[in-house]
Amino acid sequence: PGRYEGIDVSSWQGEIDWAAVKEAGVEFAMIRTGYGRDEPNQADRNFNANVEGAKAQGIPVGCYHYSYATSVENAVKEANFMIKLMGDYQFEYPVVLDLEDKITQELGRETITGIAIAFTDTIRQAGYYPAIYTNLNWVRNYIDMSRLEGVDLWLAQWQVEEPTYDGDYTMWQYTSDGTVSGIAGRVDRNICYVNYP
Repeated sequence: PGRYEGIDVSSWQGEIDWAAVKEAGVEFAMIRTGYGRDEPNQADRNFNANVEGAKAQGIPVGCYHYSYATSVENAVKEANFMIKLMGDYQFEYPVVLDLEDKITQELGRETITGIAIAFTDTIRQAGYYPAIYTNLNWVRNYIDMSRLEGVDLWLAQWQVEEPTYDGDYTMWQYTSDGTVSGIAGRVDRNICYVNYP
């Protein structure tokens, strides 16, 4: 399989020098659209600048939405909010549901899996390629990935040589403590095993 080096970013990273990021060997970027439902201030204020900055350097991009959904209905609203924020941009990498919040965790596996299905179905129906980002604990105990057909997994598992999850995953977030020139402070680092573009 291939191994592509990538990062994921949000407004937490501030203004990014994408030319320096490209020079540093970054091969893809996952960019936050926003979080929660369609409310003022919940769009990531750096989303457009990040997508345009990466694209200007020829770095393929995907995007992710941080979820607070507590029901299937909320999940669909969140997915529609994400679709709205994505606008007319083209994404070479998946459009990702970020499921890890304590609010959602308390709902239990059945409901969480239903939320994941509703969100990713909505994304797929809009013509995008869906995936889920979550951590090892969640993917083992809170999401039934077998019910999510055609949905890739982006797995977060830090401080290990290789992931210990025995299911399928296409991307691995291996640290939240990475550094990349062009970005001030810490940045998440990822490896992708699929040539999505």
